[in-house]
Amino acid sequence: MVAPRVSAALLRRQGAGYGPLALMYHAVERMRGTPRWRWSVSLERFRQHLDLLQEAGYRTLRVADLDGSVDQCGPCVLITFDDGYADNYAAFQELSRRGMVGTWFVVTRAIGGHADWLEDQGERRALLTAEQLREMAAAGMEVGAHGRRHLRLAALPPEELRSEVRGSREDLENLLSRPVTSFAYPYGSHDDAAVAAVSEAGYTAACTVRPGWIRPDGRQPLALPRLEIGPGVGSGELARMLTLGTSDGSWLALGRYFGRRLTARFTGR
Repeated sequence: MVAPRVSAALLRRQGAGYGPLALMYHAVERMRGTPRWRWSVSLERFRQHLDLLQEAGYRTLRVADLDGSVDQCGPCVLITFDDGYADNYAAFQELSRRGMVGTWFVVTRAIGGHADWLEDQGERRALLTAEQLREMAAAGMEVGAHGRRHLRLAALPPEELRSEVRGSREDLENLLSRPVTSFAYPYGSHDDAAVAAVSEAGYTAACTVRPGWIRPDGRQPLALPRLEIGPGVGSGELARMLTLGTSDGSWLALGRYFGRRLTARFTGR
């Protein structure tokens, strides 16, 4: 079910006055109901999210499109996917049918295999193949790097850090025969050394897992915020998240937001 008209109206007003927001998805499952895994959404719910964005007049951008002029993009959103799970191919098809774009951050040494970093969670999930990634890139989607082995980058030894960051870019450029300029920190783990390695490897943008608005002035391009999309996020909650620029889309959070605005209006602070 698409979010109420008032939610779409709020999105149109908010999106026009702030920088863009990035949404972070992982798995997109074909199933009824709500997935059990915290990093999944159902395909039906993903379709509802796209319906909401279209109803509210949002334009989609790729991470590579952030060129410092995003303050002129109007209501816009970045749809990103971490890890490159095979079930994401259906999400790619949904975006493509609607003329929308997204960015996939993939683990290069696991392409076409399984996500071995999930074994301690009891999960065995297949990953997109090289052929699928080439097809997606040719269709206008962005494929970015997410390390070679999905390691926590903070505090990695320098040589291993360079291999994960620079090596994943080289792997993808060899695979896709096109430049790769975007990176996402696995687990959101990064420190000053990791950010420096990303910059030295030639990336121009990198995503974290911290919530917030992307600065329209183009500052902090190697620490871009994103809103985490969990399995229970419906269209109404997504509308509130986009209105607030936070991963907390509860009614309570919305109430606090309007409470602060009313207070500021009457107190002048």
